[in-house]
This record gives sequence, C-alpha cells and structure tokens, in this order.
Amino acid sequence: MKTKYIFLALAALALASCNDYDVINKEQYKHVFAFISDADHINGKVFSLDSLNEQGYFSISMGGSTATDKDLTVNLVEDPEVLSKYNLATYEYKTSKYAHQLPAANYEISSLKCVVKAGDSRGVVPVTIYPEGLSPDSTYFIPLRIESYDDYEVNPKRNYLLYKVTIKNRWASANGASVYNMMTLRTEGTVTLRMPGTKAIYPVSSTTVRTMAANEDFGGDLSKLEKFGIYIDIAEDGQLTLRPYRDIELVQVNKGDEGYDADYPNKYFLDSTEYSSYHTFLLHYKYKSGSTWYDVKEELRMQAPENNQ
Repeated sequence: MKTKYIFLALAALALASCNDYDVINKEQYKHVFAFISDADHINGKVFSLDSLNEQGYFSISMGGSTATDKDLTVNLVEDPEVLSKYNLATYEYKTSKYAHQLPAANYEISSLKCVVKAGDSRGVVPVTIYPEGLSPDSTYFIPLRIESYDDYEVNPKRNYLLYKVTIKNRWASANGASVYNMMTLRTEGTVTLRMPGTKAIYPVSSTTVRTMAANEDFGGDLSKLEKFGIYIDIAEDGQLTLRPYRDIELVQVNKGDEGYDADYPNKYFLDSTEYSSYHTFLLHYKYKSGSTWYDVKEELRMQAPENNQ
C-alpha cells in the first residue's frame, strides 16, 4: 500500500515539474517588446548648440531568447498626458518645477511608426532636434505612447516614454551641470574681498553662456537671475563681451578704461597642461547691487571633458 502512495506522489511531482517546465519554456521564448528607457521611463540625449540640427532617436526593444520570424510594426503617438502624469507624480503641485513639452519648432519626427525587423532585437525612430532657443533652465520632453501594434505582445509597464532633450555648448551643459572653480576679487570703494568658491555656467547659444555676477546666488530663483544674471558672448579669438541678462546694471572694464587690469582682460582661453585642459575665463566688470557699485575681477576655471578639448 505504501508503494502505491509513493508511486502516486512521484507521478504528481513529475506532472508538476513538467507543467513548470512548460510555463518556464513559454516565458523564455515569449516575444515581448517595450520602449528602451530608465526606471522613470526616461531616455534622451544632450544636443549641441554648435549644430543647427542634430539627430536623435528613441527605440523599441524586443525580448525573448529566440529570434523573431516576422516584422513587428508599432504605431506611436505623442501624448501630453504622459508628461502631465510625470509632473504630478514627481513635483506634485510645485508647478514652477514642471518639465515642459518640447516646442514643436524645436523638433521633427518624419514618422511615428517603428518597425522591428524579423530577427532583430531593436527598432528605432529618428528625431531631428533644433536646439537653438531652448532654455538651460527648463527640462524638455517629447512624451510618447505605444498606440497600436500588429503582432507579439507589449510590456504594459513599459509602453510609454519621455524623450529628454538637454542642451550644451563648448563651455557648459544645461541644468547647472557645469560648475567652474571661481576666484573673485570684489572691491567696494577701497576694500577688496577675496571670494573663492564655485560658480555654475549655463549654455545659451553656440557662442554665449550665462552666469551670475560675482558671488550672487541663483539657486533656481528666477527673480535673482533677472536681477543679477550676466550673458557672456565669446568671440572666435576668445575676446569676451559681457551684457545684462535683464535688470543688472553692468559695466565691462576694457583696455584703456580707468582701473583696467591686464591680468583680467575679458578673455577666454583653453589652458592646456601635460595632463589636462581647462576652460578659463578672465573677467573684469562693475555691477550695481542696491545703491552700491562693485568692481569685480574674476577667474573661472573648469577641466574640459576629453571630447571637448
């Protein structure tokens, strides 16, 4: 009798193992596709302001341990609701921090149809980005969603994408990522303060960056930027022109002006050593804060990325 029960138990175990194997086998060979993105459904690229337009792409990835035997066609759609949900989940009701949908004038998608060829694991959709005019203070996305497809199975948790567009130029990247070491001499009357520290520089165009006067803090506060922001235009020979971002009273001190210092000639140069190269700005200007005028001599210096030297 015991032998009978042992036999039945072994048979049940074998049947269960066979069923498990069938499930695993089906899961292993199942072809499921999805957008390629990070955990927050974001993918994208940093686009150079040195180019009038630059190519990017977003991708569909096909999963499964075997190659597909027929093409997959996926129809995509731009969906602002994807961005709205992201902003609400990320920033709640702090609307000043919300990401923006990339303006229509700044990109072109020739087709929202993605084809993953038989035997391939990925299909791409090209997008042309026109970066000029984008703000370094804003986050831009193209929100996309899979609308329909003709075969296989979509991963329901990866069926939408936020394609992120970030700008850069030779001297800086957006979102405050380019932090320069700062050595500032700020003079009020006869009193000079030495102010070491760091300062963020932001890309504006192919020949222009933006920063703050002396040690005035931006901190994401638009009112402070409007009050103390400075544009720096960089000529091909490295000569600099300083001008107000908006409200600041600003005077550039050039050769021949009273108080001119040849060590701060309003020049940019790439300072190369045996091991590294450094973006270097030497600035001399005066600006007004309240009723007080300050004379500022400033060196800004940051190691240049290898592909940017």
